Amino acid sequence: MIEMSELCKVYSNGHKALTAVTTTFRESEICVLLGHNGAGKTTLFKILLNLIPPTRGTVTVDDFPLQNAIEVNRRIGYLSEKVSVYEDLTAMQNLIFFGQLGNGGSATTEELLKAVGLDPRFFHQRVASFSKGMRQRLGLAIMLAKEAKYLLLDEPTTGLDPKSVHDLRELTSKMKAMGRGMLIATHDLYFAREVADRILVLREGVLVSDTESDKPELKNLETLFFQ
Repeated sequence: MIEMSELCKVYSNGHKALTAVTTTFRESEICVLLGHNGAGKTTLFKILLNLIPPTRGTVTVDDFPLQNAIEVNRRIGYLSEKVSVYEDLTAMQNLIFFGQLGNGGSATTEELLKAVGLDPRFFHQRVASFSKGMRQRLGLAIMLAKEAKYLLLDEPTTGLDPKSVHDLRELTSKMKAMGRGMLIATHDLYFAREVADRILVLREGVLVSDTESDKPELKNLETLFFQ
């Protein structure tokens, strides 16, 4: 379990990005993180990824503090909104390269690419020719290669066509069944409703809602989000 307690982040210019955020995030649970641009979602992800330290508060990952970077980092996988891979390499070559860097697990490259729905015709094609959806699938495969317990996905539906979004929903269900916990930052309210076990709403750095997705108070999610 990832536990955040009274998490605060104040930047050097005085901007308060996070204020006393307290929540948990478990294995086999899909949490969707909603919030306008500037609400603090990116800052929260950076802290969990050990890229920046919190100003105050604590984070533990399976009881390991963030300061234990080796144990924390091997438990967390990450998919950015813009998947960064080597354009001149094929999908297979990228997956092998990043899998080695991330101490990839037991699944083969072909198994991973098939699991994320990439057409086998493109396994040995250079990534420079890939669409946004194909790049996203490759990024998911690279993230899964790490076999991390907790996965952070930053705006995974951005730029995807409806078919790719549908496939992503199915993949999140598969990953949940495998015991992976997911924290997904998105602006897509429909996607949030479809996949979430819990919905977290950040507003100006404050966690204003942390609610199970089937609760009656989330029927008017748009009202809560656009306040």
